[in-house]
Amino acid sequence: MRPCLPFLGFFATIYAPVALAQSNGDVSVALPPESPLTFTQETDDPNRVSFEGTVQLSGLLLAYWEAQSSADGEPDREMSLRFYPDAQSREALPRFASDNDDPEPADRIFLYRERTAGSPFDRFETIYSAGETDAIEEALTGFETVPDGFLEYQEGYAIQPATVTLDGLTSFVEGNDRFLYAHASKVEPVTTSDYLIEQIPDSDPDRYLGRPWLETFQVDEAAELRAEPSDSARTIAQIEAGTIGIEKIATAPDGWTEVLVRGEDGNETARGFIRTAQLMSIN
Repeated sequence: MRPCLPFLGFFATIYAPVALAQSNGDVSVALPPESPLTFTQETDDPNRVSFEGTVQLSGLLLAYWEAQSSADGEPDREMSLRFYPDAQSREALPRFASDNDDPEPADRIFLYRERTAGSPFDRFETIYSAGETDAIEEALTGFETVPDGFLEYQEGYAIQPATVTLDGLTSFVEGNDRFLYAHASKVEPVTTSDYLIEQIPDSDPDRYLGRPWLETFQVDEAAELRAEPSDSARTIAQIEAGTIGIEKIATAPDGWTEVLVRGEDGNETARGFIRTAQLMSIN
């Protein structure tokens, strides 16, 4: 169930041990070093803090339906969005603590569509009513999978790895919980496989003995990198003799291999197709 936004309570202290703490009335706020965010206290409530600036995070985007009771007994169905930042992204957010407890990073962010200033509190519009078909489809753009019944019967949830750019972050306390709301100004879906591979610690190209599934090559003689697996295809790049750091993407038909070429700095420089016979396996 959604929190009841106008009613706030429970005094808390916000701080992060890795940053310089700042005081604002009864609230201490601290941000990670070099954070793009700054904070202000908007109301007389010492627990309510708004942050200015934008921050880019990676994690999981959750779209879900809630059934709200109605006067006629038939529940109203409303869709909302939450974002769950991954461990690395949580380090970019302010930390929240109460009394002498250890600070806890924000582990969920409620995404709002609109924010209306009012007295004494702002109002956040987070829901999509069942009849807002176009808006819901737009919100789900980039989701790889939407379960059966999610759109037809307005039930269940859909989840998608994504990188989001957030602005308008606001934190407040209700009951015994602290909430973080934000507006997503940009959402970039990430394929599930790409997201999951990033969670593996030794998937970093620079990690010793990392990425054990990867096959790498060098070329002893100069070779041409083609846009398609064909000798008549456009040449993307000339690969010099002795080049290493050529990574296999996949086997292609008719004696070709799709590869990715990295420069000396480890960054990708090109990808395309090369004759398999010209590749010497390194591992």
